[in-house]
Amino acid sequence: MKKILLTAAALLSVCAVLFTSCAKKGGVKGEDEISGSESAPISEMSEKCSEYSDKLKELKLDNIKISDNISVEIPQKILTGDLIVSDNFDDKYEQIFSHYVNDYDEKLITINENSYPTGPDYDDTDKNLRMSVGCIGFFCYQRNFDISRYVYEEGLNVTEPIKSYSCNDIENCNEKYKLIDSDKEMSVAEAAQKVQDFADDFVEVSNYPNGLKIYRAAVTQTDKGSYFELDFKMTGNDVGVLQYVMDGNTCEHLYNDSPISVSIAAYICDGEVNFFAPQFCCENYNVGEEVQNAPDPVYAVQYMSRSLAEKLELELKRVELECVLFRTGNVKDDPMSDDVPWSSVIDNDTIKPVPCYVFYFDDTPNKEKFAVLWLEDMTVDYVDNSR
Repeated sequence: MKKILLTAAALLSVCAVLFTSCAKKGGVKGEDEISGSESAPISEMSEKCSEYSDKLKELKLDNIKISDNISVEIPQKILTGDLIVSDNFDDKYEQIFSHYVNDYDEKLITINENSYPTGPDYDDTDKNLRMSVGCIGFFCYQRNFDISRYVYEEGLNVTEPIKSYSCNDIENCNEKYKLIDSDKEMSVAEAAQKVQDFADDFVEVSNYPNGLKIYRAAVTQTDKGSYFELDFKMTGNDVGVLQYVMDGNTCEHLYNDSPISVSIAAYICDGEVNFFAPQFCCENYNVGEEVQNAPDPVYAVQYMSRSLAEKLELELKRVELECVLFRTGNVKDDPMSDDVPWSSVIDNDTIKPVPCYVFYFDDTPNKEKFAVLWLEDMTVDYVDNSR
């Protein structure tokens, strides 16, 4: 079951990166001097996010429009060094299973030695409830949920284009939708709050080492009703991790490999959480020095804009200082990477979080548009997943 679940969950974020533009610092165009600070203390910037949002609204750029609702997020600190993927999260299965089923039946637990990540599965067909816990921090909760129906939309007559909302819009999305598997009605804001509460509860119960924060909500409308998909951003040391897919060619100036795709999704179909699936967790392994300084958001946005010389006519909605994860190795002498090609990480993988500014233009599922300014070499990459 885990192989199927991992594949399905990964497909929630898989998309072909068909257009990428890169510009080195020396190639930034524009005669006017860039305002803002090229190097400011990160700890101080984190206290002035709303101030930076106001300053960004005053910018006049040739190729980018600044949203009236633009948001800026900067963590208090960013640490260098490596993270390591868990190898024993499945030891917590009893406390997790018993939390969701007070009188869970041990006889309904099975372990498939040929699946990955290794760990127990719980399948109660009478209650239509399935749960899995895996060694790398994988957890899947399914209640009255059919993956083929909602993930692949088999047998559904979708009547409207998917409506997508970024995190800074969700709170004000109060329009009600009749749910596909219930007579209830629910708004995007209500769905997001219910799923965030579910995630926070899971993190507390399982002692999950990473944070989970909703960054996008989508509504699919069918002739039988609507359902919600909520996507999470994982955080490590309180720093957000880029969720969207980038291919290795985009980042070849940094590493000759693709960034790790982190797919964490939840679904609501009947008024309660029907599906929830974080993929893995990681903890500090070799903690390095703290990154002290970075360009401030005002400088970074102008730098990014000049690097993207084309008239892209984009609308900038969010600016976040976060990290992209790259796999750097494995502490085991004989890791099983080749045996589980469907899993983006395996237990005891070492991961390097690479700090960057991410500029979000469009959060539509599988049509994302964003740019990345890598702090390491001040290179800008632009990704358009809609082409």
